[in-house]
Amino acid sequence: MERKDNEPRRIRVTDRRGMGRSQPGEGEVTPASSVDDATEFSGEDIGAPAQESEAAAEETIETVPLDDYLRLQADFDNRRKRMMRETAMASDRATREMLERLLPLLDNFDRALEHDDGSSALQLLHKELLRTLESEGLEEIEAEGRRFDPHVHDAVESHPSPDVEDAIVKAVYRKGYRMGDHVLRPAMVVVTHPIDEGSDEPTDAEAEG
Repeated sequence: MERKDNEPRRIRVTDRRGMGRSQPGEGEVTPASSVDDATEFSGEDIGAPAQESEAAAEETIETVPLDDYLRLQADFDNRRKRMMRETAMASDRATREMLERLLPLLDNFDRALEHDDGSSALQLLHKELLRTLESEGLEEIEAEGRRFDPHVHDAVESHPSPDVEDAIVKAVYRKGYRMGDHVLRPAMVVVTHPIDEGSDEPTDAEAEG
């Protein structure tokens, strides 16, 4: 019998597991695995599971648009930069707190050096301590002879003077320090300022006369 070209080819599969045994005798029942166990499959039936698995795999693959990918990358970069800034800010804050706690120690060194004749090792220790703190960002605020700046100077005394045209720091009671743009402690200073023409406050020369 001729098979048409468009008709799928049929494959005959026969179960031969029981063929090696002896033929059944009289009264014995023939096993069911014989001709009835033969099953026919078509080529379409054999290839169907593979095709279905490939189709399922294609459905599980998700494609991400380029705009979404760039948006995710930008969001990741922003988060990374923000974490780096927060880490740097936390480190700077910890350093500032440490330097602020050590400022009284520097004050004690300054008071001790005022009565030191240079024979002790205080000056050496003071320089070593100051060098170490400066490596962490500590800076002394310039004050004496400078123009008074209320942002970094704390005036505890103020005297008029005919010799100045602007408020000038005359003396320093206590040194001030900063770390970068952050003022750890303003300098306590004495300020001389110009005489106000409408002021009745006498000058130093008038007071002596």
